[in-house]
Amino acid sequence: MSEQPIRWTTQSKPNPDLDGHMFIDGDRVISYHSDRLGDAVVLDSHIGGQDLKLKVEFQNTVKEKYEVRALKTDHGYHGKASKDFADLVEEDWTATDQG
Repeated sequence: MSEQPIRWTTQSKPNPDLDGHMFIDGDRVISYHSDRLGDAVVLDSHIGGQDLKLKVEFQNTVKEKYEVRALKTDHGYHGKASKDFADLVEEDWTATDQG
């Protein structure tokens, strides 16, 4: 674990449900917040090498689950997100380190 979790700003397009922020501590995401859906439960998280894999569930009026698969870039992470773990409907997802 790192000394202090790092805040990352997150964006997804075209659906803004994953716009918000997350905190990474070492090799895992420890929390995720959507500006639209509120706080998520982190179901699974792994960061290794250049890969970030994440599953979250928002427990608002209707439970919504998302899976993110992203690769490290010069500016953070870039990859795809899918709602309800369905590969058929993927959207762009990025995370930028806010230190």
